[in-house]
Amino acid sequence: MQIVGHGLGCIELGAKTPSGEVRLVADPYQNTTGFRFPRTLEAEIVTQSLPRADWANPEAVGGNPFLISMPGEYEVRQLFVYGFRAPLRGGEEHTIYRYELDRLSLLHLGALDRKPTDEELEQVGDVDILVLPIGGGAVLGVSDAAELVQVIEPRIVIPIWYGESKIPLKEKDAKRFVSELGAKHVEETAKFKCTRAMLPEEDMQVILLSR
Repeated sequence: MQIVGHGLGCIELGAKTPSGEVRLVADPYQNTTGFRFPRTLEAEIVTQSLPRADWANPEAVGGNPFLISMPGEYEVRQLFVYGFRAPLRGGEEHTIYRYELDRLSLLHLGALDRKPTDEELEQVGDVDILVLPIGGGAVLGVSDAAELVQVIEPRIVIPIWYGESKIPLKEKDAKRFVSELGAKHVEETAKFKCTRAMLPEEDMQVILLSR
């Protein structure tokens, strides 16, 4: 599995499967957010956690992808997507996604602005890689994010939703999150490649996806 960050909550997953190469883009966004979305991005699948008109931008992804924007179970070219309802604090509809690809499981918490309930986490199950917002303000903040990591206990953590933006975010970088988490193994990279054999056996690893 290869993971690429495109800013805010958007990541791109890719892998070769017996059914061919498959790419998934999670949470493509509008340029009005203050980030500039890539013009040439293509995928077979797009997932949208928060279909808010001023944030979401699935039409920006080329390749005529299959759009997933609600809870359910889906499969495209042996990439399995499980969507779970997780409304925001104010009740706005929001979906978190578990992806299974290349013998790895990844949980993407989208733009969630609260810690998931025990029932929601039980539905999701165990995950190898956790992608979660840390920016505070409009999304989950550093302290809650760090506590959540300790509950879920993934092998790899990828923080999202931080940086300079027109969306109200408190964190401009991931330094405070890394410190609060007490992470010993931190890697910054534009593209992160991972296989089941590469998962850390003991200490959790934090991956900072640079654009």
